[in-house]
Amino acid sequence: MEIMTYSHFRANLKQVIKSLKDSADVLTVTNKDSHDDFVVLNRRDYEAMVETEYIQSQPELMEKIRDGRRAIRDHNLVEHDTVERG
Repeated sequence: MEIMTYSHFRANLKQVIKSLKDSADVLTVTNKDSHDDFVVLNRRDYEAMVETEYIQSQPELMEKIRDGRRAIRDHNLVEHDTVERG
């Protein structure tokens, strides 16, 4: 995680955005008042984080994931035919 001041972020916005665009880096931008600090990350990572939070908030879905992990661990797998879509 990179940390920079708001002034540096503002002065180098184009370069900073370009460097974050294709990376998984997270940037913390600091201000004089730490309550005004913020985080910048690329959209792909943000959407993945939101999706993970959503999945983890769904008890039924998490139980299915745990069941799947147990099945893998116990070698209790079922083979299915592939469905071709036209």
